Amino acid sequence: LRHRPLRNISRIDLPWHKCAWRPRLAMGATIELAGQRVRLFNVHVDPHGPLDNQHQQVEALLEHAEQYDRPSLIVGDFNTLSKQKAVEIRRLMESRGYSTPFPTGTPTWRGAGLRFHADWIFVNGLSVTCWGVARPLNVSDHWPIWAEVEIKS
Repeated sequence: LRHRPLRNISRIDLPWHKCAWRPRLAMGATIELAGQRVRLFNVHVDPHGPLDNQHQQVEALLEHAEQYDRPSLIVGDFNTLSKQKAVEIRRLMESRGYSTPFPTGTPTWRGAGLRFHADWIFVNGLSVTCWGVARPLNVSDHWPIWAEVEIKS
C-alpha cells in the first residue's frame, strides 16, 4: 500500500452533558481511494451517558458527515455497552444510509467477564469486501476491528 495523505482534517465536538474536563469528539479527514475522495470519521462516544446522549453525539457526527457528498466511513468506539444501545445505534446509522458488515452483538470489548459490541465500522457509498475482529491477548480491553472497502460501482 502506498501512503495516502489526509486532507481537510477537522475536529468535531460532540454534545457532552457531564464531565466538562473530558469532552467527546470525532475527527474527520478526506483521502483519495481509486481516484475518488472518501471522507473518514473516527469517533469516541460517551460510555457513561444514557442512550439519548449517545444518540445526540452520533446525530452531531452524522450532521457533519452529511455536509460531504461523497462516500464515507465512520469508525470508532461507539461505547454501545448493552444490547439495546447496539441495536439502537445501528438502527440510527442505517436510517441515515450507513451499513456495517458486523452482526449486532459481535464482541469487540471485554471487561469484568463481560463482552459487548462497543466498536463499529459503518460505510456509505462503499462496499465492504471482508472484515473481522482481531483478538490479541492483553493489549487493550478493546479488540481491534478491521474492514477492507472499495468504491461502489
